[in-house]
Amino acid sequence: SCAGPGAFQQATNSSLVPACRQLYEAESMWAFTRAFHLSCLRFPIGVGSFFAVNEVARPSDPKSYTQRAAAGGLAGATAWTLVMPLDVLQSRLMGQPVAPGRRYHGAVDCARTLLREHGPRVFVTGYS
Repeated sequence: SCAGPGAFQQATNSSLVPACRQLYEAESMWAFTRAFHLSCLRFPIGVGSFFAVNEVARPSDPKSYTQRAAAGGLAGATAWTLVMPLDVLQSRLMGQPVAPGRRYHGAVDCARTLLREHGPRVFVTGYS
């Protein structure tokens, strides 16, 4: 799994409320927005690249369904290729254990650690 050990590993038989309470007590309210900035960065890159590639690759004939489908597929593949590294970082940050067992201290630290330990291929984990 790309996310690594879960944040609620110690509370495997707990319900949502005790797990949220444990997370809040360990890391305050910021634990619930741990990787939100990566989502905010990922969205415009993904959507922007999708529409840009689709606009360029889309055929001029609106009845060419095969070419329109191919343009959409190319646009989707391009968008996911560009946002996959951010998705990996987001998954790793969100899936790490609560403090004091935290492994990464932010997105940059996470990226550096992953690159050092696993090489650049880690950023396309799950891309097929």
